[in-house]
Amino acid sequence: QRFNHSSPSCILFLLSAFILNSVVVVRSFSHNTHTRRSPTTSAIFAKSQEEENNTPKRNIFQKIRRKPKTKSIMSTTTTADTDAATSQQLQETYQLAMNDVLFRRIETTQLESDSANKKEKSSFGHVLDSGTGNHSLRWIASLIHHSGSEVRPSVESYTAVTADESMRQKVLKEAETLQISSHGSIIIGDWASTTNILCENQTYDTILADYLIGSIDGFAPYFQDCVLERLCRHLKVGGKLYIVGLEPVPDQVKGDGDIVCRVRKVRDACILLAGHRCYREYPQTWMHRQITSYSSGNKKLKILSTTQFPILYSHSSICRQINVAKSKLSLFPSQTLANEMRVVLEDLEKESLEKTRRSKNGRLTVGFDYVVAAELYEDEEA
Repeated sequence: QRFNHSSPSCILFLLSAFILNSVVVVRSFSHNTHTRRSPTTSAIFAKSQEEENNTPKRNIFQKIRRKPKTKSIMSTTTTADTDAATSQQLQETYQLAMNDVLFRRIETTQLESDSANKKEKSSFGHVLDSGTGNHSLRWIASLIHHSGSEVRPSVESYTAVTADESMRQKVLKEAETLQISSHGSIIIGDWASTTNILCENQTYDTILADYLIGSIDGFAPYFQDCVLERLCRHLKVGGKLYIVGLEPVPDQVKGDGDIVCRVRKVRDACILLAGHRCYREYPQTWMHRQITSYSSGNKKLKILSTTQFPILYSHSSICRQINVAKSKLSLFPSQTLANEMRVVLEDLEKESLEKTRRSKNGRLTVGFDYVVAAELYEDEEA
C-alpha cells in the first residue's frame, strides 16, 4: 500500500520503527590473500590508505548497540571486566600478526640463522622498521609481548619510520594501544632527504622493508635504486635485511585471471587522471640484482633465502581496487570522462563477480608476494 509520507500517522510509524530497531549494522569484508593483507595494496595506496583499508575486519554483520540512557546494575562493567576485555583484544591482535605467513617466513629465517650460528636465544635485536604501518607494528608488538610456548625471536627495541604525518599519528596511537610505546620510537622522515638525515649514527641488528620499495615512488620518485645503500648504512655487520615486496601485476594473463590485470590498468589510469602518482612495484629479480651488487668498502650483502606467496583475488578484493579508481573520479579534468569511466568500472565489477563465482574456490590466482632475506658481511678479500 502507498503511504502519505507527510501524514502524522506515517511519521509516527517510522519513528516507532526507528526506536525499536535502534541498532546499526555494519558490513565488512575479510581479507583473502594468505591470511594477510589485500593484494596489490602497496601498489595502489599511499601508506596511510593502505593501512586504513587493511585493518583486520570480521566478516560478519556487527551490531553496534546504542548506549543506554540509564545505568543498570546488571549492565555495569567493572574495571576488571574492561581490563580483561582489553587484554583479550590485544591477544587476538597479536595472534593475527603471528598468523601472517610473510612475517612467519621472516621469523623462520631468523631462527634458522641464529641456530646455525649457535646462538643460545634467537633475537631480532634492535629493529628498524623502515616503512612502518599498523601491520608491521602489530607483528613487532606480538614479538615483544610473546609469552607462549612457541619459540619465536625476541625484539629488544624498535625504531619505526614513516614519511606521512597522518600515518605517524595513527601508528603512535596504535603503539599506545599495543602497549609498546616504551619499547621504541616512531619518527617521520624521508629516506631520500639530504637535509633531515634519518637515524643518523644509529645502527640496527635487523632492518625490515615491508613493501617499502614499492611505495617510494609516491614520496621520492626515482630513488628506488638508492634505497638499499641508504638503509644499509644503519645495518650492523652480521645483521639481517628483510624485504617484503609485490611482484608487479602483469599486463595480461591467460584465463579469467586477466580481469585482475585489466582492473589494475584502469585503476592506474584513474589515479593518473586525478593528478596523483601510482606506486611502482619492482620484481623479485630486480631486488636480487640490487642486493648482490651492493658494496660499501668491504661490506657486502648476501641473499639467505627467497620465498614466494601466490596471491588469491576474491570478488571483494578486486572491488577494493575498483573502489580506489572510483574515488578518483571527482578529480578528473572532465565530468564527461569521469562518467564514461564510471561505466567502465561498473562493467568490470560485474565481470569480476561472474569470473570469481565460476572459479574453483571463488578466487583467482594472479602474481605473488615475496620475502627476500639478506645478510651484511665483511668480504676479507675485498
